Amino acid sequence: MSTASGRSEALGRLHEALCAAGIPIHGVDTEGHISFKEEATAAQRETGAALVKGFDWAAAVEAALRRRKYGQLAQLKAAKAEAEAAGDAEVAQLLQNEAAALGSE
Repeated sequence: MSTASGRSEALGRLHEALCAAGIPIHGVDTEGHISFKEEATAAQRETGAALVKGFDWAAAVEAALRRRKYGQLAQLKAAKAEAEAAGDAEVAQLLQNEAAALGSE
């Protein structure tokens, strides 16, 4: 997963946080600029701006990258178990190597 992909996922989390706070928005861009809907009050706009200002991009991107990595590791381990169950030691070893390269073991 690239940093850009991690930032995209983090952006989705920021969007969700704004919506969960009841702030009527069309969206938010990667620079943190919010496109508010017409009905957004001044207080909602201030709250939205505060949420964006306090959003920890680095932590959100790192969390997204970590979630993706663990998902990939789980897939590799499941595929390795299937290869072992099928008696294909060569494929199992290749999958083990991929998992190790990804930082599994």
